[in-house]
Amino acid sequence: IYGDKKVSIVASDGLDVDTHTQLDQLTVDTDDGAMMVSGDNKLQINTSELDVNTTADFDEHVNLDQVTIDTTDGTFLVTGTGSVDIDTPVDIDAHTQLDQVTIDTTDASMLVKGTGRVDFENQSNVNIKTDLDVTGHTTLDQLTVDTTKDNAVFTGSKQVRISSTHGLDVTTPTTLDQLTVD
Repeated sequence: IYGDKKVSIVASDGLDVDTHTQLDQLTVDTDDGAMMVSGDNKLQINTSELDVNTTADFDEHVNLDQVTIDTTDGTFLVTGTGSVDIDTPVDIDAHTQLDQVTIDTTDASMLVKGTGRVDFENQSNVNIKTDLDVTGHTTLDQLTVDTTKDNAVFTGSKQVRISSTHGLDVTTPTTLDQLTVD
């Protein structure tokens, strides 16, 4: 079949093609019904680009080797009752807001690095339920040490200095092994 005019095939059972067919251009009009691709073999799209300008619904596993998500036209949203499991490094260069976070350090340590500060802006407490090892200079505006469960111990070869305009106020009986008053 060749020529400049359109060829129409109208059959109640449709068109069944059982051999390889090459189409240079194809437009599928789904106004009268859905387009279905079915069979036991995979659907292979071998082009430089696939442009889908409508909603796509995938009910089965989709394996993507490389993905770029452009959020210019809208928000990228992941919803559902299942979880998101990422087993690879993640590089995030913009502000990220997390409402709830649990970090499991069973496999490795958590590292916060860089020259910026780590700020806690909430009005509630920060509760650390394990040893805290701070190796750099630390400034505390207010400090309360609760010794209900154990003693507060200062160890090392350097001095503990208290430099306050109001001095040191000890409100309970205290035993000092040595005291030098200058």
